[in-house]
Amino acid sequence: MQILGIFLVILMLLYSYAVIFLPCILVIIISIIVIFLIKKRIVGEKQKKYCKIIIIVCVMISAILTPLWFKYISAKPDDTYVKMKEINENQSLIGLSKEQVIKLLGERKQK
Repeated sequence: MQILGIFLVILMLLYSYAVIFLPCILVIIISIIVIFLIKKRIVGEKQKKYCKIIIIVCVMISAILTPLWFKYISAKPDDTYVKMKEINENQSLIGLSKEQVIKLLGERKQK
């Protein structure tokens, strides 16, 4: 049973690191595929030149995508979420009528 728990903890850690470094992982996989295809089709000095160019381009792409990805996964909640969380923590909706709740929260945006 302890082995299963350790295994699940390791899986959770791997998942969290995979989510954080997803752009880097994708760029590495794509660059490996492209380099493999280049090595298969081109022989000689051109092969080294193209592989270096692909590696440089992939590093540049991951350098651009990684900060954007971090910004996306760490996005701050919107105002509605903050307001609802504050109301929920205060439990100020308990005992209110439907009209009072609508007055406090506003009309529903979705049906």
